[in-house]
Amino acid sequence: MVHYYFKTRDQLLDAIVEERIMRFDAFIWDSFTGSEVDPISLIKGLVAQLIKACEIMPWLPPLWIREIINEGGLLREKLLQRISIDRHKKFGECIAAGQNGEK
Repeated sequence: MVHYYFKTRDQLLDAIVEERIMRFDAFIWDSFTGSEVDPISLIKGLVAQLIKACEIMPWLPPLWIREIINEGGLLREKLLQRISIDRHKKFGECIAAGQNGEK
């Protein structure tokens, strides 16, 4: 049945990234508004979302370590092509602004 729905390995990997990994990414970052300025609260919020995501999606941590963090992971390049670094950049900017006492 897998071959019926996914003609190639790349189509299967694309589906995994879109339906699983990007769902995780959205879960983590959708609560981040970009208006927060307290770096400690930002980090605590991010960690809380990560923990909550891992409780909801227990399959994710081993998949992440095996297929994304590891150099030869099959999902690594596909994720890097799809993930929006704008939120990550904005998060870093908010942390830096909070550390500098800016609003």
